[in-house]
Amino acid sequence: MIDCRHSPYYLGSKILAEIFVKSLSLKKISTLIIRPSSIYGDNMKNGAIKDISRKLLSKQKIVLKNNGKYQADFLYIDDFVSVIEKLAFSKVNGEINVGSGTATSIYNLTKTIAKIHSIKSKKITLLPYQNKYFKGFYPVDLNHLRSVITFKPTRIMDGLSKMFFKKDL
Repeated sequence: MIDCRHSPYYLGSKILAEIFVKSLSLKKISTLIIRPSSIYGDNMKNGAIKDISRKLLSKQKIVLKNNGKYQADFLYIDDFVSVIEKLAFSKVNGEINVGSGTATSIYNLTKTIAKIHSIKSKKITLLPYQNKYFKGFYPVDLNHLRSVITFKPTRIMDGLSKMFFKKDL
């Protein structure tokens, strides 16, 4: 079952697009559906990572819902581009999930961003659970992806360092 409570229109549009693409495969047209997890990287204009960074750098209080336990699988943009390049020249059909293979809680993400910016005193308030059953997203299972291409995802600390300081580690 697909949980669409948090973004029904977005998820609905993705499901409809997949149905359309899969219908093409019935006509013997080669298709590949690539499902990325939460992408982050250079030139992001908004999102959790940018919001947290802005607040930490301006010494604002950070309030995290659900005890900071909400999690996502964060995928560095360069890794996603690399996967697309490799898959574009493959004969793979069907669906492929792409992520880092690791779920990071919003609390650990905040601590990591603070560490990268060398911020020692951080004001983080953890609000109690509103929904203890919804903890975000599981890490992406990379077994299928790795069965068709070589893939070693960037660790969140390294990806964030590149994002904020534009340097290769």
